[in-house]
Amino acid sequence: LQPVLESAALCHGPVLLGGDFNTNPMRWFGGFLPFPAGHAQSRGTSERLASLGFGSALPIGRTTHDLPGFQLDWVFARGLQISGAEVRPLTLSDHHALTVHLDHTAGLSVRN
Repeated sequence: LQPVLESAALCHGPVLLGGDFNTNPMRWFGGFLPFPAGHAQSRGTSERLASLGFGSALPIGRTTHDLPGFQLDWVFARGLQISGAEVRPLTLSDHHALTVHLDHTAGLSVRN
């Protein structure tokens, strides 16, 4: 995520970041044995992006995967107003679809 954040820092206009950030609620022993750890990765990711001026379309803990409690997918915005979001299960993937509603006038300026 760091290279994406470095590129976003160079953008002076609105920025929309989204994707599978793999913020699962597990800690990994030896890199292969999972055990439950709460929402530490989700919280850390959300707090880091908030410190850079990004708002999240989803609250921490909103499941985006077939496995309950797994919030892997995110949409963050800077310079755009998020007015709503929905998560919908898909039959073709274990990840769910995210639909984000943006206020197209908030945070935007028009140059003549």
